[in-house]
Amino acid sequence: MKFTRILMTGLAALPAGTIAADSIQLTPGRWIETATPESITVGDQVQDISPGDTKTKSLCLSAAEGADPRKYFAVAEQNALCTPPIGTVAGGKIALGNHCAKDPAKADSQERELEINGTYGAESYAAKAVMTTSFGNAPVVIQLAIAGHFDGACHGDEDPRTGPAK
Repeated sequence: MKFTRILMTGLAALPAGTIAADSIQLTPGRWIETATPESITVGDQVQDISPGDTKTKSLCLSAAEGADPRKYFAVAEQNALCTPPIGTVAGGKIALGNHCAKDPAKADSQERELEINGTYGAESYAAKAVMTTSFGNAPVVIQLAIAGHFDGACHGDEDPRTGPAK
């Protein structure tokens, strides 16, 4: 569904920050992440969500990302239209948000706010993401559950976002 792709694009737009190593470190290696839309509301209409809207991908977590989980949860893709993430990733808790401006080069682009809240441990995490935007004149709210778990050594076929663990 297009709204789910918009939210996933918003998640990828959170740039990485620099903070000290966390007391809770993620295990380096292959992680499986599943993003499941929980609700999509356009105006006052709740949209249908199909099982096909759930997306699963594998990621290769580096030792540096594991030592500083913010580097994993605040993805290192720069986007001039989005603010750096505001909030924290520390001590097993995720509380991040950002704002992205409308892209003047894209006719269907809209401003959007993204909030991610959740928890993490050495071998798993769970978070809720809420994106607020608009579609035409109608407000849009997308809620997504994101879960991840450690799955052993990297295979080399993971999402290219981070590449092989270092």
